Amino acid sequence: SPSHDMVAIVAILAAVAFPAYQDSVARSRRAEAAGALIEAAQRLEVYFTQDGRYCALTDCTTGLAPVFPAAVPSSGTAYYTIQGEEGKVSATAFVIEAVPTGSMANDGCGALRLSSAGATSVTGSGASSEQCWRR
Repeated sequence: SPSHDMVAIVAILAAVAFPAYQDSVARSRRAEAAGALIEAAQRLEVYFTQDGRYCALTDCTTGLAPVFPAAVPSSGTAYYTIQGEEGKVSATAFVIEAVPTGSMANDGCGALRLSSAGATSVTGSGASSEQCWRR
């Protein structure tokens, strides 16, 4: 009957469209996190220029200088947290990472990472660093 055909067509369209929509949202959120990491690195470079170190304290016991937002987005429900990678922060170098949380917690890219030398990487094995960092 025509109504059953219409229901079947709508179901097929939904089965294709919803995963594509979810992928688009995830790519958009990853791009926002990558942008936040780049902005955080720029703010850390300004701090380094003024204070001669990336850390808040000379001995780096408290981590990076608090010159960037700790979450993406900076207000509302976070889907990434921004932080220094453990063991990769010193007075003269850093690796910062956007760690997925909430609705992005199971993202195949894992955490996005950016070093003070400008190198990018990811912790996940679901896609390449280039695919995950694509903006």
